[in-house]
Amino acid sequence: MKLRSHIDFPAFVFQKYNNRKELMAVATVSALFVVDAEGVLRPAKQQRDIAMSDEFRSAENAPDHLFRTSDFAPFRPATDVTALAIARSPTGKAQPSWLAGIMVDSEQYVLRVHGPRHWFYDKAAGWKLSDAIPVTEVPLDYYASFGGEILVPQDHDSHGNVDIWNPAGPGVVTPETSHKIAVTAPQIEHANTPIVDALEVYQPQGFAPIAPVWRFREQYVGTYDATWLETQHPFLPPDFNPRFYNVAHPSLQFDPYLRGDELIRVANMFPGRPDLAFYLPHLAFGAVATHDSGQTVKSPMVLDGVHLELLEEEPQVRLTWRMSLPWRDGVKTVDIGPLEFSALPQRDEVRTA
Repeated sequence: MKLRSHIDFPAFVFQKYNNRKELMAVATVSALFVVDAEGVLRPAKQQRDIAMSDEFRSAENAPDHLFRTSDFAPFRPATDVTALAIARSPTGKAQPSWLAGIMVDSEQYVLRVHGPRHWFYDKAAGWKLSDAIPVTEVPLDYYASFGGEILVPQDHDSHGNVDIWNPAGPGVVTPETSHKIAVTAPQIEHANTPIVDALEVYQPQGFAPIAPVWRFREQYVGTYDATWLETQHPFLPPDFNPRFYNVAHPSLQFDPYLRGDELIRVANMFPGRPDLAFYLPHLAFGAVATHDSGQTVKSPMVLDGVHLELLEEEPQVRLTWRMSLPWRDGVKTVDIGPLEFSALPQRDEVRTA
């Protein structure tokens, strides 16, 4: 399968089987933009190559944290919005707590961040939450969100277990947790669901991409049992759900797909620009696959990734588009080119699957 690209952004084509044992031809485009001082997205002078694998980072003695996700995904049923960012005090001065959020048109996902704080045990009142130490920055990764090691004695059956939704968190207090220790408390919570009870279970919150083995995604991998081994191996199980390929927090997955003209607002995540606002760049791409038989199939590419990269000197946005179609008798070439943006349906015209 040969790629013929008629655009200025990195593109790639590959083959992938779906959960029906059907071979698919997949095309993807990845484009990197810089948000200028006027809030306009400009193509970055240096584009990043197509990412062939996930990129992980880890803190000392902590599970790996997904940093950037691979472009080698065959299909995403919704648009992911993720952010690599640090929550920054809106005043520039140390504060014990403040809000950080992302708004896509009228839909918003807002978190509250805190300075370092901990759980401590009071004989009269039980586990209590300390005051937060004022800070100017809080890293927005899952190391500071609810989850982590289940805190029990070494001889307990659950010793060594971790929270399945977020293995990287600071630690989960249980009734068996030693009263003699102070436990690092989460610094990130949903703005509407404050963390106030050490023994309560909370959903981890964050803007970063989610690792494939965490429960957010692992729940969609399907059933790998003796029947699968006998009838389906090495293919995906029939109950595999492509939602596995979505890497954003569920609150930042958009179905129907984003069009590419939405207003994005980012609160308190970039130095000197506490209200970072921009429109997506009104770009659309299409692919034409030419089969071995000579038949051609045209398909628009969907915008399935809006990845905010706010750790650089300039705010950056990486957008990904994708399409897939049956291999059938073979695909000789895939041509990728611009598509008339005005021909795309409005989001409210697209029926949610």
